[in-house]
Amino acid sequence: MSALIISRASSARSAHGVRGWDRLTAAIRLALRTHATRQTLPEMPDHLLADIGLTRADAVAEAARLPWDTNPRRRRRFTGLAGGIKQALENARKRQIFTRLRRGVVSDV
Repeated sequence: MSALIISRASSARSAHGVRGWDRLTAAIRLALRTHATRQTLPEMPDHLLADIGLTRADAVAEAARLPWDTNPRRRRRFTGLAGGIKQALENARKRQIFTRLRRGVVSDV
């Protein structure tokens, strides 16, 4: 009887672990796909951005969002240390994007 209970418990544990890994890998895939899509936004021409309802500033702000920030709703404002770190990371990403855009514009001239 105890062997049956042990085998059921171990199979339930392994099934839960697989679901956990599947959810984790799905979240990572979503974050990577979102990141890749966001990185193309600042490089799009203005008329294409207008077609999807974005301005250049919106495109840069969206591209600066962190890869794991995939919630399409209004983002919650973080305060304290977490908010400071998040804001610093997004500002650094904005500077990188602007630098990349300036290099692209300069090389086209």
